[in-house]
Amino acid sequence: MNRRISLLIFLACSVLSYKPASAQIITTYAGSSAAGFVDNVQAKSAKINQPYGVALDANNNVYIADYNNNRVRKVDAATGIISTIAGNGTSSSTGDGGLATNATLKGPSGIVVDKFGNIYVSELGGNKVRKIATNGNISTFAGNSTPTFAGDGNLAVNASLNSPIGLATDTAGNIYIADELNNRIRMVNTTGYISTVAGNGPSGSGSYAGDGAVATSSTVRLNKPYGVAVAPNGDIYIADNGNCKIRKVDFATGIISTYAGVNTGGGSTGDGGAAASAKLLNPYGVSLDAAGNVYIADKGNNKIRKVDAVSGIITTIAGNGSNGFSSDSVSATTSKLSAPAGTVVDANGNIYIADLGNSRIREIVPFYPSVSIAASQNNVCSGTSITFTATPTNGGVVPSYQWMVNGASVGTNSATYTYVPANGDAVSCVLTSNNPYVNPITANSDTITMVLSTSLVPSATIAASQNNMCSGTQVVYTATAVNGGATPSYQWMVNGAPMGTNSTTFNYAPANGEMISCQLTSSLGCATQATVASDTVTANVVTSVVPSITITTPQNNICANTPVTFTAAITNGGTTPAYQWLVNGVNAGTSINTFNYTPADGDSISCILTSSAGCANPAVIASNGIVMTVNPVVNTAVSISASQNNICSGTQVTYTAIPTNGGTPSYQWMINGAAVGTNNASFTIAPANGNVVSCVMTSSIACVSQAAATSNNVTMNVTTSVVPQVNITPSLSSVCAGTSVLYTAIPSHGGSAPSYQWTVNGVSMGATGTNFSYIPSNGDVVNCIMTSNAACAIPAIDTSNNSVATVAAPTTPAVTVTPSQNTICLGSSVTYTATPTNGGGYPTYQWSVNGANIGPNTAVATFSYVPTNGDVVACTITSNAVCLTQATAVYNDTAVVNPILIANVNLTPSQNNICGSTPVNFTATPINGGTAPAYQWKVNGVSVNGSGNTYSFTPLNNDAVTCVMTSNALCADPGVVSATVDMVVNQPAVPVVTVSANPSSGAITGQPITFTVSTANAGTSPQYKWYRNNVLIAGATQSVYTALAGTDVANNDQIAATVTNTDPCGDTAISNKFTVAIVPSGVANINADNNSVSLYPNPNTGDFIVKGSLENKTQHAVTLEVFNTLGQSVYQETIQVSNGAFEHKISLTGNVSAGSYFLKLNGGNGSNMVRFVVGK
Repeated sequence: MNRRISLLIFLACSVLSYKPASAQIITTYAGSSAAGFVDNVQAKSAKINQPYGVALDANNNVYIADYNNNRVRKVDAATGIISTIAGNGTSSSTGDGGLATNATLKGPSGIVVDKFGNIYVSELGGNKVRKIATNGNISTFAGNSTPTFAGDGNLAVNASLNSPIGLATDTAGNIYIADELNNRIRMVNTTGYISTVAGNGPSGSGSYAGDGAVATSSTVRLNKPYGVAVAPNGDIYIADNGNCKIRKVDFATGIISTYAGVNTGGGSTGDGGAAASAKLLNPYGVSLDAAGNVYIADKGNNKIRKVDAVSGIITTIAGNGSNGFSSDSVSATTSKLSAPAGTVVDANGNIYIADLGNSRIREIVPFYPSVSIAASQNNVCSGTSITFTATPTNGGVVPSYQWMVNGASVGTNSATYTYVPANGDAVSCVLTSNNPYVNPITANSDTITMVLSTSLVPSATIAASQNNMCSGTQVVYTATAVNGGATPSYQWMVNGAPMGTNSTTFNYAPANGEMISCQLTSSLGCATQATVASDTVTANVVTSVVPSITITTPQNNICANTPVTFTAAITNGGTTPAYQWLVNGVNAGTSINTFNYTPADGDSISCILTSSAGCANPAVIASNGIVMTVNPVVNTAVSISASQNNICSGTQVTYTAIPTNGGTPSYQWMINGAAVGTNNASFTIAPANGNVVSCVMTSSIACVSQAAATSNNVTMNVTTSVVPQVNITPSLSSVCAGTSVLYTAIPSHGGSAPSYQWTVNGVSMGATGTNFSYIPSNGDVVNCIMTSNAACAIPAIDTSNNSVATVAAPTTPAVTVTPSQNTICLGSSVTYTATPTNGGGYPTYQWSVNGANIGPNTAVATFSYVPTNGDVVACTITSNAVCLTQATAVYNDTAVVNPILIANVNLTPSQNNICGSTPVNFTATPINGGTAPAYQWKVNGVSVNGSGNTYSFTPLNNDAVTCVMTSNALCADPGVVSATVDMVVNQPAVPVVTVSANPSSGAITGQPITFTVSTANAGTSPQYKWYRNNVLIAGATQSVYTALAGTDVANNDQIAATVTNTDPCGDTAISNKFTVAIVPSGVANINADNNSVSLYPNPNTGDFIVKGSLENKTQHAVTLEVFNTLGQSVYQETIQVSNGAFEHKISLTGNVSAGSYFLKLNGGNGSNMVRFVVGK
């Protein structure tokens, strides 16, 4: 988004520069020479593409909103490796509910981490804020993708944002959003509801107004707020980009003011003065450090500015005002930045900068000099020469030193100083650094106070590196000498016998009960005693034990997806053994002695025991391994075939079943759905025509998707025995002499290839075809003998009728026209073929359509044409035969043209957006499918059983169910169509419920107790039920239940609640049980004239509640009057009563002093009085 990179409202701002002194060095923390994407390397070798935001978590891991890469990146604080934690690089906004690394982001810009470790990132292009939970899953936290303003007072996920950029969080966990083009700062509280905390719009171009008013009032105007930060005290800081200012909203008053930036437009002046008088140019980001100093990403000035929390003075801490990139490890103020967009400061004062234009994260590191000194010895005899050594940090190449004794300068410019001190001398050193980057240049060391004596008492103490150890353990004993001199000597003793060497340490593996000590011989000349003995350490040694671990499981050789529990049995594990379960050598499971896991075939399960037993050796030991045998769940199927079909009635047929994954199967044969036959893979019968034969196979394999599988159907075609017959017809019944006649045999039950023998007057003519051409003489008798090859033909040979030839005088020609297809679809080309009678040897044809000739009169007997319905296609034949009565003949054919039918299929599931394990019925509704459409069902592109227009199964999330329909409708186009439904299957959502109370304990009888449900994963519209001692409380259906102590609840009552997630796939969970604690005192009661009134608390501070029930339910008012012990009225009030009941708070604060008082109730049935005590 180029408008984010350009310097917005540049024409309104002028640019100056200021260069303060600096004690900080700038380096590159992440990113390299050019924009791009390189991941899973050291951050300085990675590539980033325009980082808009940067954030830190509690462990100092750095998070980057990588805008042009559409990713969120993380730099691990321990390893320095950069990785992607959200976004796959595609500019979109999808993937909610799954792993953030599989999701898409659309212009990530702002980023913040809350106190629980959840990460929030704003999508500038997606108009959303997304949340990355600690388990790595992503969800939409705020925004519905619509770029407008809407939703305050409602759940943030249903609200509208318009180009959200900056994000912040406060100590309570509320999230703040810089809603740029809505010109507002929005807040999402911890319950998920959104509101405006600063700015009043309008959307689009903003303006500047409202300082001194409440931040949400109608007069307040912001102009494209880009950044937001919240101080620990709740004050809100806003980078008011278009107004070139930092605005502040005071937490206590809600008043908005200008914190930095003048009203005369942008620029770069003011360093060293008050921030409110300085000039900024399009500030983009704002942040705070632990001391409350404010850091401004002054994007238009290419600088980072700092406002001191105490003085309010503004300075430049990075950037020289030039847009570009300069080398690392230089003074931050002399470096170049390019449109810095955000900052964040860690606990050590290191500042991280989102250097947008340079596609880097820059780091500013504080740089100060320091010096420490050490004496060669102390607490020595008077007259001893001592050497002091200075060790500088950031001292430069040639640092200088000034040694001080008791505040006076001594010595030379050297890192060491030697002299003979007096007792009580205070020695220190002042370092002057010549490192050009430090500020200040001088540093004072620590001070060493010298202790010298004319008579010193030597002593020695020893310490063991450990005791209560295991046998064979090496222990380091260390002697600490007092007044041992420069070269003391040591003699170690074990049970009084000399051991070891002359050293301050003694390495030894003691036995139990051995006593170790040391004799010190001081080298001091002023020692009162040269040799002294130390204290004695008695060794406590424990014998080692050997732990063991064995794991077992009650099941192996299982089916796929079967959960298995593994149990570890141990010895010498100690009181708190630790377990690490492994699968194929990779850590899995938790530190308990059982492990629940769904294994794959060949998985090797083992466990590593870490014993807590004293002297366990080894302390860590591995168990046996269990290699799992996991059988795949296979699909069963069976198909059958017939030994023959298309048979004659009474023929025996054998059917054979071919199983898939049947093991040692059993079979049940079926005819027309009824069970027949025996348990055998084959079955023989003589079927009837139309019998439908199938087989149900039951598999013996343990791991099958279904035990029983039904085969395909074999429909039998059984032919009844037939009688062949043949008839012959001549092409001309009467012909002219010499005219050839075509005789045609017309068979019945002749089979696919009958044979023929033609005879004339009983003499075989040698012709064997269906047609026989012959020039008859008048009276000739022509017939045909047919031999049928039809199945079941009885008898196979038949003799036709006799055709007696009539040879006559001249005849008349005729013609018939046959279309190439009887069923014509609109737009289809039809070929018409003319068949002449008496047409002669060379007839000619004249084709016409609707009376209009088409083409010339030719010898072509065919005509191709695309007819419309009702077209009359005619053919006029001109015969050249002899004996003609006329030369021409005409044949008319009226075309019947059918319209094209568009075939389609609609696929409807019985339900979608369902919960897991829900079966769904799918129905295919054909459009122009014909009388018998065919269906093929598929799941995720794989064909499944089911050939009708319905299919039922239990889908998984994202399953794609497809139905392919083949239409048999006349003129259907296309003939094959399909439809697909993508299934949405949701996982169960179980709420997490906690009940708390206010007060949590010590409620006074008669005092209200408020019980509150805290939930997680409760859905959008949770339902609540409250229980007292496991009994449902009628009418208590909200998230808060208020009860009166001693009336509605008693001491030790247990209060609990259930919460039902009413979202799809929601579940119900029950809370903890809260035990009520009631203090019986503190309620004054009036019970007279059948009126019941309670006063609580008692004693009180002058504020108390009166609650009561009157006998007269029609009474509308009572008078409450308070008297002191002198009978003087100090308070009187008449209150309204509804249905005989009332509850009213009385405040006497300021009107009375401590002491005893009386409350008088004046009602329609008399008056009552009760005593109470006011304590101040």
